[in-house]
Amino acid sequence: MVVWRSDIHSVKPSPSGTLLAYTVDFEGNEIYSVVVIDLATGKALEGTEDRLPQQAAGGFQWGADNGSLFYLTQDSTQRPYRLVAILNH
Repeated sequence: MVVWRSDIHSVKPSPSGTLLAYTVDFEGNEIYSVVVIDLATGKALEGTEDRLPQQAAGGFQWGADNGSLFYLTQDSTQRPYRLVAILNH
């Protein structure tokens, strides 16, 4: 039997409502990846996988420009450590 331990932590539309981002923990270890969906197509944005955090502390915030994301990384003990900005992806 396969047991999935995924957890969706934060779900937020962009300020314009054209994008939707969420954080998801696929392994049950409270290390989150960020996924951004284009709501017009329903598809994940291409080319963002290498630029979006794969070890986010869980939450994130959209910038007012509709394209920037702000998130916290984790230190070696999985505590929130550093604020990072991805500008205009």
